[in-house]
Amino acid sequence: MLNKKILENIKKLGISAAVYFDVAEHEFKFDARFRQLCEANTCGLYGRNYMCPPSIGELDACKGEILSYKQALVVETIHELEDSFDFEGMMDGGKVHDAT
Repeated sequence: MLNKKILENIKKLGISAAVYFDVAEHEFKFDARFRQLCEANTCGLYGRNYMCPPSIGELDACKGEILSYKQALVVETIHELEDSFDFEGMMDGGKVHDAT
């Protein structure tokens, strides 16, 4: 019941979708290729954001921490892009998402 109330309130903040789930009931994929995009500084925030590499730690440590939780909450926000190459729009959407 508490999770339902929390989800209702979250959506009032401008979140497009949100879901609670039991971590043990889902398979997570941890792809080193995604980390390589970070290390290549694709978004320009490598080493500048405490929630990103290298501050967040090694991939195996992140995996262990994520899998140590019983429940997770995932939120989604949607932002318009001009096209699939609209990097500026992606970065702007990311800022709005982070502020939400």
